[in-house]
Amino acid sequence: MELVHASAQRACAWRDARIAPGGALVAALEDDDTVRTFEINNQSQTHAEQPAATSAQTQTPASAHPSPDPSSSSSSSSSSSSLSEERQEGEPSSSASLPWTCKRQIPLGDAVRAVDWYPHMRADEPTTCALLAAVRGQPVQLVDGNTGKVRAAYRMYCSDNSDELDDVTAVGFAPDGAVFVAGDATGRIRVVDLSKPGGEAVRHALEAPTRARKRRRGDILDDSERTVARGIVSCLGFAPPHAWCTSRSFLAGTMTGTCGVYDLRVDLQSAPSLRLDGHHGGITSACFGADGDHFAYTSARRDNRILCWDVRGTTQGALFSMERDGAHSNVRLGFQVCPCTGRYVYAGRRDGDVAVFDLQESGHEVARHRIASRGAAVSVVAMCASRPSMLLTAAGARDDGAGAGGRGRLSLWRIVGTT
Repeated sequence: MELVHASAQRACAWRDARIAPGGALVAALEDDDTVRTFEINNQSQTHAEQPAATSAQTQTPASAHPSPDPSSSSSSSSSSSSLSEERQEGEPSSSASLPWTCKRQIPLGDAVRAVDWYPHMRADEPTTCALLAAVRGQPVQLVDGNTGKVRAAYRMYCSDNSDELDDVTAVGFAPDGAVFVAGDATGRIRVVDLSKPGGEAVRHALEAPTRARKRRRGDILDDSERTVARGIVSCLGFAPPHAWCTSRSFLAGTMTGTCGVYDLRVDLQSAPSLRLDGHHGGITSACFGADGDHFAYTSARRDNRILCWDVRGTTQGALFSMERDGAHSNVRLGFQVCPCTGRYVYAGRRDGDVAVFDLQESGHEVARHRIASRGAAVSVVAMCASRPSMLLTAAGARDDGAGAGGRGRLSLWRIVGTT
């Protein structure tokens, strides 16, 4: 891999980072109240990243795309290309990259839990440059990515008779852009109409997947009586755009270690249509494969496995697992399935590496890249379908007062070669 952009190293731990659908901007979160956006230099797009003439993805008419601004319209474009990987040895050198400075800082008043870009964003359409932000103790906000101004707010109340706002912990756009999903700290999941800001936008109210927990009586665990544990909704994952029109499925992971599969095609019930239960710790990442219909992938803290699931429910338990370090750590380690080919999984590790797994070989590790210094865990791994040879990573460590901080860095890589 070749380093394209690299931010200055800072004493921070990146919470999350997302590439905009058009591949022009990156939104990144630290442990503060600010969303930071970074611009991807157009010169970093090589000939290999141009839309392939044999692309199998179907282009959707621009008139079918809703706009994140109720008073305007938008369109989108997508492209695909082949991906590859090469092993890179040694420490990455920032001198070989373009300096990456923050384009805009958007303060939102309190800790930002999660962000997501509008799925039909285009660089030449300013009205489509918008992102969702879940902020602690505040409504979910639709923010203009260029100006930083709040376009709309969506209030999630604790109950029908309460004026207290829920603490939304995960948020994500559906691929059609008409709705978004918000999960909170009490296990509620809401499907929200984007075109109706305010408190009347909720279409459906669901429940996060539950997990049985033994009840303690003194020093004895009673197996006959169980209580139900419903945890914080920690992550969301959606079927890819080309499969959303037929599957309309999304994943919701919780900190109880359980992930639920929901299908918006059917009459929604409070419980998920399928529950994926096999991790030792809280779910930190969940996504569908490139096909969008059959396979899903999850990872968790205090668990060194990325699990592959058949979401049709035809098998019991996970199909296979991909092993990496992290079994005894609460650090979030990101991963990403290649959005175009669906063959490779790029997964961050605690030692500063990114491992590459081949799904056609049941998750066998085929390569490993050094992208950060030792001890700087790779918390974010992200890719974009419109720039398939680009890989975004974020690595860092929280400052523990003993000089462990200062290694946080956001980097953009070019995956070299062809497959």
